[in-house]
Amino acid sequence: MAELRDLSPNPWEDPKTVRREIEASEQQRNRLLAPLKEMLEKYEGPGRRDDIADSYDRENHYFEWVSLVLPQTLFRNPKVNVSSKRPSVSQWDAIAVEHALNRWIKDTHYIRYLERLGVDWCFSYGVGMVTVESYGGDFDDPRQRPRTIYLDPGQFGMDSLARSWEESRFMFHKCVEVKRDLLRRAKAEDGWDMEALESLATEQDMEGVGRPKPEGGVNRNEVAYWDVWVPELNDDDDETHHGKILTLGMCVGGEYPQSKFLRKPRRYYGPRWGPYTLFGAYSVPRSAWPMGPLQAHEGHNRELNLHARANSISASRRKTVLLYNESNKETASKILKSKDGEGVGIPGFEKQMFDVFQTPGVTEDALAYEQWKRGALERVSGLNDRAKGQVEGGGTATADAIAQRGSDARMSYLEQKLYDATKRQLQTVAWFYWNNDMIVEPIPDDAKQEIALAGGPDLSGVEANWEGGPSNGPFDDLELDIEPYSMQRVDEAGMQARAMQMFQTLLQAAPLIPQTPWMPWRQTLDHLGKVMNWPDVGEGVNMDLANQVAQMMLQMQAMPENANKPREGPRLSTYSGGRGSNGGQPTGTSMSRMARPSEMGKVGQNPMSGYSAGRRASLGSK
Repeated sequence: MAELRDLSPNPWEDPKTVRREIEASEQQRNRLLAPLKEMLEKYEGPGRRDDIADSYDRENHYFEWVSLVLPQTLFRNPKVNVSSKRPSVSQWDAIAVEHALNRWIKDTHYIRYLERLGVDWCFSYGVGMVTVESYGGDFDDPRQRPRTIYLDPGQFGMDSLARSWEESRFMFHKCVEVKRDLLRRAKAEDGWDMEALESLATEQDMEGVGRPKPEGGVNRNEVAYWDVWVPELNDDDDETHHGKILTLGMCVGGEYPQSKFLRKPRRYYGPRWGPYTLFGAYSVPRSAWPMGPLQAHEGHNRELNLHARANSISASRRKTVLLYNESNKETASKILKSKDGEGVGIPGFEKQMFDVFQTPGVTEDALAYEQWKRGALERVSGLNDRAKGQVEGGGTATADAIAQRGSDARMSYLEQKLYDATKRQLQTVAWFYWNNDMIVEPIPDDAKQEIALAGGPDLSGVEANWEGGPSNGPFDDLELDIEPYSMQRVDEAGMQARAMQMFQTLLQAAPLIPQTPWMPWRQTLDHLGKVMNWPDVGEGVNMDLANQVAQMMLQMQAMPENANKPREGPRLSTYSGGRGSNGGQPTGTSMSRMARPSEMGKVGQNPMSGYSAGRRASLGSK
């Protein structure tokens, strides 16, 4: 049987084919983002854009949605927990990576970056990219650190034939750089085509990157090109490289611009899911592009504002006009100039000489329809009174709890979508911390203590650093999670209520721990702590001490049984009818038994404090 050979050319070797793929993706993306420009203008409102002063939306649904949803979902820096699937292998490294990642989140103020992506996520979708950049150090000891880059929705693209994010054969983003700086960088790096770079045309207005148009003749001599990540271009089994990056540009020099590769294809150093993270809300069948919440509400929002604008115009046209006979012009002038409550004398007054006419304004039917459309928009968007924290006829505990939470299952779903995307991007950052041997992060003292408690080496008093590298083992051994409620805003009353509930729960569980040491108390309390926003509370349970307390409790329960048994040895003292030599313990009582309450305070015994005084008071009363 003849050997089958693939005679089709490699499409990724032809710059014209790659350019056609990019154009198809950009056309598809631009069609989906076409309404975004008008939506953003109305979101800003006439307070920032005077050019829409006459056509602005009376109901700014965009601002209302963003101002309500973002504080509930993206309010504080996330806190991550990193564990190992094989604790015996990578548990100590997981602890070090967890602290290094949380340190990076604080140093970069990661929540501000998430807020930018969150606003894009509300309108359409957000796109972020993770790379590494050099910082500090010197030539002999270079240092790098992960960096997150914000991409405009119109700056990113992917396979136009893909039905989902996972099916995309390629992804890309448009790059803009000053031509002089690009040429200087290309001379210091390998693989660039200097002739192709020289032929790149400079542009004044860069479209598709989300920047405002230049004004005042600003021209920075910038050039644009595309970086295309193709994951299927793998030519080795290296676990740290996945796919290749193609750099494409449009070069001038003939009648038409020509597509050219600006540098040789280079291997992508990063995780297998690539450098990009897509923040999307709703999936759409037969489309890889997600749909933003405000895109789903746009039809109801437009119709509501159409009627709100019409009612506003009708209300502004409403007038009250005085009709009078031309022969009574002087008398009509007196009426118009009179103040409220004054009387005007009119000689020979006749009612038919004057009349009041009102131009029609807003009708009740028009107002009712506008209110109905507002209710439809609130129903579709989820911005009802409960979500806004307003409950009609409140006062009950249930109503207050609903108003305080201000979210329902729909909002919880959107929160989870943001959490999933944030988790994916933080996994990308953690990948570089795990594999890049040029990333060095100091290990703090609290991490050293956790490593020691986990059975690792004692690093107290030692300057220790985390260093990435291939020797750390497979990255898939790590499991990364974001602590619940760590990104949300938690009000003070809610925090206090959770703390009191957790404290009462611990008081109830504390006596049960030594009585039932076979129960998984640490795991149970850790799970409870995550739900109550008190993570790692189970780590504070000392099971060794609990076992000692359990043994002491068993001994105390066995003591009365031993006390009733007859003694085999001699008694320590015999009854003599008097006190001991120190006036303390009665000599007629065995040392193995304490005095009963009925025996305390009697003749021949040392009375308890206050017993004699009470006895004398009782006798005196008699």
